[in-house]
Amino acid sequence: MLSLRELREHERVFMKCDAQFAVCISNKGYAASLEVRKIYRLIPDKAGAKHGLVRVVDEIGEDYLFPEEYFIPWQPSIGGWLCVLQFCS
Repeated sequence: MLSLRELREHERVFMKCDAQFAVCISNKGYAASLEVRKIYRLIPDKAGAKHGLVRVVDEIGEDYLFPEEYFIPWQPSIGGWLCVLQFCS
């Protein structure tokens, strides 16, 4: 188990990668690609955003565009950073 100091250090490292996350709340039409209640990493995509889409990274690192209304933003707590540190390694 990590100490509070170690958790804070991981948080500082993680914040530097500018990762954004969202929870999937719908997979209508994309059941094979999206899992409801799963947390996904988002990649900024200005062109997609103009069309109401967000770029989502899957488990193997591939990214795809999906309707933004299928996701809600998620900001992890300090303990939650441990769950998502793998995206910045």
